[in-house]
Amino acid sequence: MKIRHFIICSIATIIVVLGCKKIPERSYSVWMTNKSKETISSYWALDPERHSYPDTTLSFGKEESIGYIIKPGNTSYGGVPLLTIEEWILRLPKDTLSIYIFSQDTVNKYSWSEIQSDYKVLRRYDLSIGDIHALYNEYDIPDIPYPPTEKMKNMKMYPPYH
Repeated sequence: MKIRHFIICSIATIIVVLGCKKIPERSYSVWMTNKSKETISSYWALDPERHSYPDTTLSFGKEESIGYIIKPGNTSYGGVPLLTIEEWILRLPKDTLSIYIFSQDTVNKYSWSEIQSDYKVLRRYDLSIGDIHALYNEYDIPDIPYPPTEKMKNMKMYPPYH
């Protein structure tokens, strides 16, 4: 009976140890602040293998498009384990991060194929590392605002800043 108990405990320990994910030593924050009067959702094209600049089509799925839902006047706090946002951007094909911002009402009202075919984005930011540096706040954290601020007037976006 003791041997059987020992074997079961050993197998359980191996399963637990192999199934555990390594906890990152550090997580870097990125904020997105909604200063508009409507709820927005955003998709950050951080995967170098898929959906990254210069491909700015809405080739990702609807379930992927709702990365963060941010109510008016709120800030979303995202973390990037072990890498700064700049390090993520350097992994992308063109050193540019595309962030797609949608009205949550649009996402709820239209099919994804209509959103794709009519390109129903409120705004798409195509941010370089220099752009990200310009958006650091007083807490030394990148804070991406929507709608774009005067500070962003020379940054690449669609539709263009005006």
